Amino acid sequence: MAVAAARADGDVPVLLGGDCTLVLGAVAGLRRSGEAGNGVGVFYLDGDADLDTPQEGWGVLDSCGVAHLLGDGDPQLAALRPDGPLLDAGSLVLFGFHPAQLSAAQWRRYASRGLYGVPVTDMPAGTAGQRAAEALAGLRDKDALVCHLDVDVIDYASFPLADCPRYHGGLSLPDTFAAVQPRPRTRAWPA
Repeated sequence: MAVAAARADGDVPVLLGGDCTLVLGAVAGLRRSGEAGNGVGVFYLDGDADLDTPQEGWGVLDSCGVAHLLGDGDPQLAALRPDGPLLDAGSLVLFGFHPAQLSAAQWRRYASRGLYGVPVTDMPAGTAGQRAAEALAGLRDKDALVCHLDVDVIDYASFPLADCPRYHGGLSLPDTFAAVQPRPRTRAWPA
């Protein structure tokens, strides 16, 4: 409700929190605001793909964030949108995840959904900005964009904040900043 209200007031909502499930409220709010007639895109910058479901993996809801968005997670969360999932697979970019973090079940979900992702292992140092620009081009037609940033995408040795530390397996801090730098748009998104 707060995201929809902020958009109605002409504001750009910024959510800061400590749980990946915040993205569910952001997407639901943007869809509820009615401004996302051509859909919401999600740039999911995270060290994990968060494709677990409550029945698989850890059973921790925040490791299920993307599965919930796609309608594969908890049935009550899938019901946040009565006419289908909050997000379709083509409206999502998974960016910076480490392939070793995905279980076999997560890889099956990734493949069966035809998800687009850019794992950290496919980004040599200094290339994250360019790779992000390429990935975001696929979301250019969306009326609204959510950028989810989990600090566990950053190599723990250079920025020790994550609750699940990954040494020498994440993006550098400069590459993380480069991935979220504003870029010129060919079509203006709502301000």
